[in-house]
Amino acid sequence: MSEKQPELDANLIKALGHPVRVRILEVMQGGSEKSNKELSAAVGETVSLTAYHVKVLEEAKCIQLVRLHPVGGSEAKYYRIIPGALFGGRRWKGIPPSLRRSVSGAAIESFLNRAIDSLEDGKFDTKDSTALDCFTIVTDQVGRAQVFDTLGELSTRLEDIHKQSLQRLKALEESGSAMFIGISGFELADEPDDNCEELDDRPSA
Repeated sequence: MSEKQPELDANLIKALGHPVRVRILEVMQGGSEKSNKELSAAVGETVSLTAYHVKVLEEAKCIQLVRLHPVGGSEAKYYRIIPGALFGGRRWKGIPPSLRRSVSGAAIESFLNRAIDSLEDGKFDTKDSTALDCFTIVTDQVGRAQVFDTLGELSTRLEDIHKQSLQRLKALEESGSAMFIGISGFELADEPDDNCEELDDRPSA
């Protein structure tokens, strides 16, 4: 029996169908809160146009309004990307491959840029809490499903840690340090070699 094709998410496809919206999501990948004004400066568009694109992303449940900040006689809206809204799960599977590539490419570029900035600023490898671990494994169909289930559970756990940390910092009236987390699993372009099952030599920091 052939695998049932996932339903297309029209709202998500629309949200990701404009380069400015893809760029906004790239800027927000770290999970930090951003206002329309901050996003406008980051993507190089007017505040009004940026606000329109932000609204589309909010309606598509890619980002969410997290707080309002008084500014003069008005309020600035701050948004955060919704964990799991894009990568993985049923919604992501329903996105055309060509559109997935553009969003994935933006996310990878964002990850690399942040890592390079951290290295150049001397922060990447100066703390014991910095971690880097990458390796190759071989899976069958069941194993692939288990891998992505595990990554999804890890993402949920990290979001819980983030929320709990914010609560503790607020109670103590302290500021925390921002960490960038990248979670990815993908099929290699090349066939696995004979040593792919050897995980002891994987790099770590």
